[in-house]
Amino acid sequence: MENELRLEFGMNLLLKDDVVNGFSYSFSLALLKKLQQLKKDNKLFWNGNIDPTQEGAITDMAATIMGHLSGQISRHGHVLRTDSSQSSNQVNAFILFVEEFLAIFPTKAKKTK
Repeated sequence: MENELRLEFGMNLLLKDDVVNGFSYSFSLALLKKLQQLKKDNKLFWNGNIDPTQEGAITDMAATIMGHLSGQISRHGHVLRTDSSQSSNQVNAFILFVEEFLAIFPTKAKKTK
């Protein structure tokens, strides 16, 4: 009985705090949404839109968000260079990767279906 209560308490604590081994779904989702908004507003790169195959200077905000997302998702720290040069193809591929990774986790909306 005591072990069952500890397990239940531990599970509730994890769900309530939304953190597992340093990963936070809600933090990652908020970062992803901001990165998607930067993309929509053409604010990923200092010069706005660039040729998809050529590298360009990404903004400090985009680099910071991608660095945090990469650290949240990859057990090795970074799955994408977050220095100032990226192609929009690389950034788009990273966004798709993060979307796919976060889709692993059930949300309240998915549970009710």
